[in-house]
Amino acid sequence: MNIILMTILLTLLGVSLVALLVWLGVTSWKSIKFRKQTKKQIVVLQQVIEEHRIESQNSNQSMYDDLSKRIENVEIIIQNRFDEIERKTDSRFDKIHNMIKIISDQMPTPVPWTGK
Repeated sequence: MNIILMTILLTLLGVSLVALLVWLGVTSWKSIKFRKQTKKQIVVLQQVIEEHRIESQNSNQSMYDDLSKRIENVEIIIQNRFDEIERKTDSRFDKIHNMIKIISDQMPTPVPWTGK
């Protein structure tokens, strides 16, 4: 009876060992498969991230160029307006200066005050 019990226990131990080895094999195969898929997905995500980075960099550069052109246009407009205001101010100053000169030329010369 001990031999039969021992045979049954050894058979169960052998089956358990085979089951364990099969389970380890399947688990490691799934793990390797998962790792390969993950590596592929990581490579794809890195490519997508790089494409988006380049696209955003180009977009930022185009926005920068556009903004630079607008700022230059505003600077030109402001400079033109400033020049126009300066010309008008100079013209009015010259007119006022001429009018004062004409009025001062028409005024009689003052008689010096003698104090008496």
